[in-house]
Amino acid sequence: MGNILVDTQLVVNYYKEENKGMTPEEMNITGSTVGLFQKIIAHRDIIFVDFAGVDDNGKEKDGKILSEWKKHIPNVAKYWFDQWYATLLGSGQIKFISMSNCQNLLQTLYSRYNFPQDGWDKWYVRTAKSVVSAGINGDGGFPVVIITEDLDFYDPNQKNRLRGNARLDFMRQQQGTIPPVLANDGIGVMCVCLY
Repeated sequence: MGNILVDTQLVVNYYKEENKGMTPEEMNITGSTVGLFQKIIAHRDIIFVDFAGVDDNGKEKDGKILSEWKKHIPNVAKYWFDQWYATLLGSGQIKFISMSNCQNLLQTLYSRYNFPQDGWDKWYVRTAKSVVSAGINGDGGFPVVIITEDLDFYDPNQKNRLRGNARLDFMRQQQGTIPPVLANDGIGVMCVCLY
């Protein structure tokens, strides 16, 4: 059982592959997201999302990661998403974790490596760091792995330079400036085909 975070685009690609018949090649990703989620389910991996608290009615509020997932799922797929999410939540394979600030790590990523300060990516780093800080160990080489095909998690300076197979090969070879920095904090970064 591993501890993972799954980037939003992979959830969207999973929907497209499973329901629209799109291939990894058509989506320009390194491997099958259907295969990825089959592995996640079979291995009983835990997908962590950030905990945002509860509302006045005692219902959990959507954290940043869950909000991003919902925002990017097409309207026609809302029912599919709700069923998929409820199944994983009910089986205990989605867990919430309170956030740690990890400002030193984020500041290093921003100032030295051009990691984006705006947007959602920092929430994946904060959530992953929270898993590490909580001492929740998985059975992989890292306490937690971010599964993503977003070049910002490999080398933000390459994001507008690498396209097509060069982009995919870069991720497959686990190149870039960001993975070693995150590895020093117990966070792995992997593309779909390597998980």
